Amino acid sequence: GLGIKQYANMMAWEGWYPNTKLAQLVSTKKLTDTKMYKCPSSTRSADEFSDYLYNAGLAESSEADEPVASDMENNHTDAGNVLFVDGHVQQFDSIDSDGNGTIAATEKWTAQVNGYPSN
Repeated sequence: GLGIKQYANMMAWEGWYPNTKLAQLVSTKKLTDTKMYKCPSSTRSADEFSDYLYNAGLAESSEADEPVASDMENNHTDAGNVLFVDGHVQQFDSIDSDGNGTIAATEKWTAQVNGYPSN
């Protein structure tokens, strides 16, 4: 989140966040250290650096409760974290309504996040 805000505060960007996906920032060498984008509990391979979704095209002037980045839906099924424009991170929990350990699609944590990024 801090890196995105620093990017937006560069004079040339006038408060806009990167308008591209994380993979494009890596391929153009604008993002070179990808360790922070790899969740410690991830089961993804080393070459799949990003365990997070990024909602491109937002700015510091966007609504404070707009999600900027979040865990990928399949990375964690029981809960996920979301970074919002105002800089706060919130955890959303999935709901196991019948107590059998199975989470229905409508009860996944992502269903609770208004504007969950889809890229």
